[in-house]
Amino acid sequence: MAGLDKAELKKFLKMSRKRGPMNMAFAIGGDGKAIIQIEKIKPPRTIERTLKSDAPDSKNHRFGTVYVDPEEPKLAQFVVNKAGGGLARRLIVQLKGTGFTKVKLLTEDGAVCEEDEGEDEEVVDQDDDDHEDELEAADGQDSMPVKPTLEMPQDATAPEETHATGLDIPPDGQDGAAQPDAQTLTKDLTGLVKQMLTVIAADPSQKAALTELATDAQANLKGGDLRQAAASIEILRQAIQLSGNTSTSASSATTSSPPANGADGTKSAKQPASNGANPAFGKARAAWLATRQRVEGEVDKLYGEMSSVYKGHGVSADLEKFFRKKVEPMLQTLDESLSDKLDEVTKNADPEQHEKLVQEAKRIMQSYQDYLAREPLIAMLDNNPFVSLSIEKTLTTTLSALSRAVA
Repeated sequence: MAGLDKAELKKFLKMSRKRGPMNMAFAIGGDGKAIIQIEKIKPPRTIERTLKSDAPDSKNHRFGTVYVDPEEPKLAQFVVNKAGGGLARRLIVQLKGTGFTKVKLLTEDGAVCEEDEGEDEEVVDQDDDDHEDELEAADGQDSMPVKPTLEMPQDATAPEETHATGLDIPPDGQDGAAQPDAQTLTKDLTGLVKQMLTVIAADPSQKAALTELATDAQANLKGGDLRQAAASIEILRQAIQLSGNTSTSASSATTSSPPANGADGTKSAKQPASNGANPAFGKARAAWLATRQRVEGEVDKLYGEMSSVYKGHGVSADLEKFFRKKVEPMLQTLDESLSDKLDEVTKNADPEQHEKLVQEAKRIMQSYQDYLAREPLIAMLDNNPFVSLSIEKTLTTTLSALSRAVA
């Protein structure tokens, strides 16, 4: 049967309150009722294709993400690929009994295309960790029984690599004229490259890492992957800001050594901040969130490509089991603990707690770096023959910048 039942919808929507947006697709079935499917690994387009296959009489298909803001616990927000009419009311009816009584549909640019509200229901909040474990568990063997090392079938062809070999940023306004979003992203990238050159001039050691990030963003733009391009550009933006802050701080520290308390009563530059007011902590948090979004997008890209290559080989169930068993634990290890801890730092008003919180953030970063050093799966994902990925490079570059900035 196509779509999730009410109990499963409730589990996934409550899960999104903790973990953020989840991939989904929905449609209107032949009986006029909404069919909703939510996944944690499959890309939205793949979910839509499955929905069309499972419900051939369905119509008004949409795909994208769904999430529930903890501050609005009864509102399910669907970000869809295109606007429609009357879909919110159908979704409200389908969600009746789940505790989610409000629906808002937004397009990818953040514009609200429609919203609706049903009768109020009491939400029974309970810990769904057991349900999450249930959804993530995979029975049987430790790896995918067919092609566990990501090898291609003999009759399949690996996609050509799309990564650019050098920076070739077009002048403002010349690229993506037919796609406003692409044009905006291109302008953003052009501006960031100019800032990047300034940072590199001040600190040449930043050149390799920043150039790789810019090249990767450009490759996504040229390949038409705007979602990935946006994530890559945001990582570059945060890395430039963090690198700039670090360079400035280092320069100040070497050129001046003010007394602990000068004649004007100012504090020494070496004295730690009394709280999290330093903007570097907020930028570091944004950088990690953008990096996680990018990594999840890379995983989605690989899953979609492998699903396409293996279509007709009868291993789709094994492929999904492999991703749930092997890839999900990686995403759970490289979790949002760092962003949560940095959020604590920025909100902290107690000078005595500042250093303790910063040290906890550093320990989390170190645990991520230790995991990268010992986990072979990440290199295996990057070196797959299906699509070019850069998970390890993205994580290493970001964590290196964060380690310098969070002090």
